[in-house]
Amino acid sequence: MRKSVLLGAVLSMWVGACASTDQADIPPDLLVNGESFVSVSKPTSPSIAAARKSELGAFATSTFLNPGNGDDFYIAINKKELGKEWFLSGYLRQYYPGAPVDMGAARSLGTRVVSFKVQNGKLFVFDVARNKIFSDLFDPQILVEAYPIVTNYAPFEGLANASQYVLFDPSSGLNKFAAGNENFYDFWLSGSDSASFAIGVSFLRGFRKLSDGVTFQQIFTGQGTIPTATGDFNYRASGTLGVALRKYSEGAGYEKTPLPWNPYYFESDYVLDPDRGGVDVTAVHWNAKQGMKPITFLIGRQILEYQKEFPDVDVVGAIQRGVENWNLAFGFKALEAKVADEKDDFGEDDKNFIIVDTQYTGYAFANWRTNPNTGEIRGASVYMAADWFFGPEYFEEKETDPDAMKGNAPAAPPNTVALKWGPMNQDPLCKYFAPKTRRAAARMAADAIDAATPGLTPEQKFEKFLTHVVLHEVGHTLGLRHNFAGSLANNSVMDYLNDDDSIARDTPGEYDIAAIKYLYQLSSREPQTMFCTDGDYMYDPDCAPFDAGADPLHDDIAPVYKELVDLVLEIGWGFGLLDYYIDYYMNDVLKYARASYDPSVAVEAYLAAMGPARAPVSPETLAMPEGASAVDGLSMRVLKRLYLDPADWRGYIVNDPPANIVRESMKDIRDNLTNVDKIRSFPTRRAMVDILKKMQSDEAYAVLTEAKASINAALSLGGMSAQEVRDTNDLIERINRAVSPYWTE
Repeated sequence: MRKSVLLGAVLSMWVGACASTDQADIPPDLLVNGESFVSVSKPTSPSIAAARKSELGAFATSTFLNPGNGDDFYIAINKKELGKEWFLSGYLRQYYPGAPVDMGAARSLGTRVVSFKVQNGKLFVFDVARNKIFSDLFDPQILVEAYPIVTNYAPFEGLANASQYVLFDPSSGLNKFAAGNENFYDFWLSGSDSASFAIGVSFLRGFRKLSDGVTFQQIFTGQGTIPTATGDFNYRASGTLGVALRKYSEGAGYEKTPLPWNPYYFESDYVLDPDRGGVDVTAVHWNAKQGMKPITFLIGRQILEYQKEFPDVDVVGAIQRGVENWNLAFGFKALEAKVADEKDDFGEDDKNFIIVDTQYTGYAFANWRTNPNTGEIRGASVYMAADWFFGPEYFEEKETDPDAMKGNAPAAPPNTVALKWGPMNQDPLCKYFAPKTRRAAARMAADAIDAATPGLTPEQKFEKFLTHVVLHEVGHTLGLRHNFAGSLANNSVMDYLNDDDSIARDTPGEYDIAAIKYLYQLSSREPQTMFCTDGDYMYDPDCAPFDAGADPLHDDIAPVYKELVDLVLEIGWGFGLLDYYIDYYMNDVLKYARASYDPSVAVEAYLAAMGPARAPVSPETLAMPEGASAVDGLSMRVLKRLYLDPADWRGYIVNDPPANIVRESMKDIRDNLTNVDKIRSFPTRRAMVDILKKMQSDEAYAVLTEAKASINAALSLGGMSAQEVRDTNDLIERINRAVSPYWTE
């Protein structure tokens, strides 16, 4: 069950698309109905089929060798449609090699408003959205694509009405693919003109008529090069690009929603406003209103496999409720969900999908297709990986198993290369990591899942958890951004909540309902509850994903951090075995020391981070296994993290601490440097010298000079081992270098 259904799907597409035939099968009445776009079959010779097989390599199958008749085609556009406005949408349905979703598969690449023009033997596609045109004088032609016009193709030219059409080959367009992915840390010029991708093989399949246009798929392979700090990175990739051409339209009665001052909502594309001489940007939303036909989300049929795997859980119903519970916010039936039919394809522009994968990728995400002119949502999808379908046993009560935590920190994301189609690119609205892969997976098993959800069975908890995840992602597709203040009152599904709060929030909360009503013009009143969103967590410690409680520092973060420190002290492991967990929660505690609006809370956070490591250390702590070395190590870790460690080690909030924390920590820095309680190691003492040098203050200078005198006095008393004498002399020399000169300016 855990094998990728995507691989099987793309193989079947390639096999069907690579048909070998010497004669195209074209009905003589193909063009008589005057349709806007028509597919025109073209022959696929044995030599072309062989070339595709070679390019596809491992993805070709034995069926490919004798594939029978296929559906390779050109497309003909009715000349009456030239110059009119169309939606052009791209959807990266498949991508190989590696993990397809990590590299951009199963997501929309965006939508353009385009028009077609014939010139110089090509069918040019121009972007004509209103964010380009400022006036008759300033009306740039923004090229999106250029398709070769097919001439002298006798089977087409012999058709009735052929003169009324332009025959072109979408598989041979500019194919401007670019590379780039946030997970490939070594990119120098990711996504720039220097990052290339050259198409090797490109062909079409799956032409389908829509009520307002057509959709088809482009299969491609190619090779790319990306300049990096260590030399060129060369890679090969193949994929399936879903393309849709649909008549431009705006929903009947659609009204734009002005953006409030608080950024509750995603913004539309900027549209130039010649009348005002500025730009117009509004809140993105569907054309949803009372009496409408509900927006349908199709649930991928892979959900039926999970339903069989967990017969005591209403898996299908949990996903449906994740969509339909939003109707509680609308006050009418705006959304519905049902399991997809076998013929339904998640990569097609006229369908909204909950994509259920049987591959482990670690997360869920949402994306959409919008009208660039108005901000109206035209379609959406939600992707859910196998990692979310872990079963009810996850929610059974269990004791913390310290040994199980060893080495189980989430792995760093792999280096991957994603493709972006030249005409457009769109990142997911959200990337929601599953419990075992998110950073907050550091939370220990002792986290009391029953705290907010008493009396529920593991099966019920699993259902509610799934519903919450889908609610969160569908909320994005409705236009809502994250609200990371939601956990303070558990009044929003748009926060990243820990497990127990997620279970307790399987319907829209107070904030969500108010935000939907304002966005969809069901109320003129903006949300009145606390709100913060992406980016705010870099400044506000209470604005954070995966925290809990009305007072996260005291209710959640500091207690878990203390429990981890106690494990180190009581078991005597040393910090190495819990590096990830300690670092994660230490950063969360220290962000309050760095940025709390309340100075007294900042001090409380600092003291919580230091815990038992302040001098004098209690006799009980020193009696624990490795107690002295543990508190010495803890003290050094906390103070280095506050002052010396690079920004990317510090968590979300990275500034050096404010003056009141500097004053509070100066005692610990002095005590460590002078080894006041005789348990501080020389690495810790050397780090204190570096901290004091960095501070560049009169007080820090005084501590260095006073400490030097104290250390010299201790050295003169004798009684040290030869190694201690060497280390002490080195420490004194380090202080000499720090103070001579001290000031760097």
